[in-house]
Amino acid sequence: MTGGSRWAEIYDVLTWRLPPSDVTPQNRSNRLAREHFSDLPVFLGPDTCTVREDLLPLERLAELKRWHLRAKPNRLDGKLVLVAYKSALGVIDGNNRISYNLESKETTPLRALIIELRE
Repeated sequence: MTGGSRWAEIYDVLTWRLPPSDVTPQNRSNRLAREHFSDLPVFLGPDTCTVREDLLPLERLAELKRWHLRAKPNRLDGKLVLVAYKSALGVIDGNNRISYNLESKETTPLRALIIELRE
């Protein structure tokens, strides 16, 4: 899958229940990323970041920066959307799925799209 189609996949996910204050999925991804990393130096997007796909096992899920522990996902399928910064991974989308998998001790790794800053 190409970087452009991965960005399209991220924006498609973030369009769901898009708050009017965010205006675009890209703005939403940036707002959520900055809630985890207030010193993020760039505006996230195809010009400043790359996106890679990865499988995250249960033990990696426990290390992610999340907002809450609620485990009531609207869906169990689909990829997580994460941002990598300063050796940490912050959750942009999929917090409830992560909590659900941790609580249920689900052993199937979750697929994730990870946004990384370009060097």
